[in-house]
Amino acid sequence: MKRQVPSADWGSPAAWSMGLEQEDGGGLSGLMEGIGGGGGWGALMADAGNEKVDDYAGMQHQVGVTGRRDGLRKKVTQNIVEKKQKRMVKNRESAARSRARKQAYTSQLEYEIAALTKENQLLLKYETDLNALKEENQRLNEQMADLNAIKEENQRLKQQLVCSIILP
Repeated sequence: MKRQVPSADWGSPAAWSMGLEQEDGGGLSGLMEGIGGGGGWGALMADAGNEKVDDYAGMQHQVGVTGRRDGLRKKVTQNIVEKKQKRMVKNRESAARSRARKQAYTSQLEYEIAALTKENQLLLKYETDLNALKEENQRLNEQMADLNAIKEENQRLKQQLVCSIILP
């Protein structure tokens, strides 16, 4: 794991990620590992030539320059914490929007269920009425058939009567 750091002003945020060359592809994840004690800080602070190892965290820094590593650590840590907080806020907002969409969708489905239930009840009533009308129609058709049979019988009897009066 080799990381080279440019000799830049570590006070500016742009310089924190500028010129990092890594064999492990660590990027900011290497920084984050360093915060957890994985040795990323020591590798980040390495500068060829005049370096000193801090026994506490394996930190390497330039001889004669004190306080920079603490300032860098605080700024990077603060930056990471701020990013994490922003991400958490965005996730909360996204979750709230998702819950609102889900609630709206659920409300819409409940409305559709109510409307379809009402329509179904109305259609069932229409079906019942239609079945009653069909039965009545069947009954009336049977009555009409009976009346037509009576009418035909009446016509036949009429003709017999006319024939019997005319031909005695």
